[in-house]
Amino acid sequence: MSVEVKTEKDSYSAAELEEFRQIITKKIEENKSEIKRISLDIRDNQDDLSLDDQVVPYIHTTENLRILRRLEGYVNQLGYALLRIENRTYGKCCITGTLIPKERLMATPTTTKCIEVKNQKN
Repeated sequence: MSVEVKTEKDSYSAAELEEFRQIITKKIEENKSEIKRISLDIRDNQDDLSLDDQVVPYIHTTENLRILRRLEGYVNQLGYALLRIENRTYGKCCITGTLIPKERLMATPTTTKCIEVKNQKN
């Protein structure tokens, strides 16, 4: 009688990695489109206005710059996720080496840590 030992999967299949790649690529495209829109909005708000009229556009522009920086950072993180897919390390916790659940990766495709590590107090 042979005993079948169930081993935990230690990486995602090529098909699963391709699915993640498509999701991440779509997110990159969407965010780059939003970056372009915000950049144009910022440029449009740089029109010559009287000093009295500049307060609201300045606040709007400052907020847009903050959003723009955040989106650019997110696109960079998505790019790193694509590199991890190419290296076949995508979905592995960078601390424990365990496989991050697919549901977590779908919700947060840039994550590099399993939820247990993420929730640990430093």
